[in-house]
Amino acid sequence: STGFDVLQTTTLPDHPYFENLPANLFVEANRPENAEGSARLWGVELSYEQQFVDFNGWLSGLGIYTNYTYTDSQRDTVLNWGGSPVFDDSGNLAGRESIQVQVDDVRFNEQPDHSGTLSLTYNYQRIDANLTYNYQSRRQTQFSDFYLARFAEEYDSLNFRFEYWFGDNPSTPIRVYVEALDLLRGTSDSDLETSVGGINGTPRIYTGASYLGGREFRLGVSATF
Repeated sequence: STGFDVLQTTTLPDHPYFENLPANLFVEANRPENAEGSARLWGVELSYEQQFVDFNGWLSGLGIYTNYTYTDSQRDTVLNWGGSPVFDDSGNLAGRESIQVQVDDVRFNEQPDHSGTLSLTYNYQRIDANLTYNYQSRRQTQFSDFYLARFAEEYDSLNFRFEYWFGDNPSTPIRVYVEALDLLRGTSDSDLETSVGGINGTPRIYTGASYLGGREFRLGVSATF
């Protein structure tokens, strides 16, 4: 963050909100910069896919797809405590009060430790279907000191789709499909919860949740011309 004591050195957006501003206004600008400390990000990704074409008859349409990712991340960061503008008795900007503290081994934001997918597929003659399970572990969304970082809780979903096509030409079919989304949740179940803490012995405090209505079923028809 960089503070400016005069507006003449700053180009503000051309908007009515920024017209006729006082000369002693404190303006704070923020921009991303490369961290001076070290950072480390490593992980393992495994995937497997197979279509069981060696099976006889309708069983040859069975297939499986799965992947799993493990990620470990650490970075060093600097916390700016304070940073508020300080004005003298005349109302002029006199400086800023802030303390910089080095913090080591902070995990990356939006980087879950575990994530993966397991999908059972079926593709035979006029039928195309799949049942897919997705999982993502708890992930940090915003770092804060005293082990009170903000998190998005673990999330999983189970979706199903069945499709059948009519017509003699596969390139221009009429398709009838059924979809069942988010099968693991009812109308009173949350889709995503947020929390604070829960690491290094701190209590986990739930701060919010999103509710998207639970299971959803769709029936549709599509055509290609």
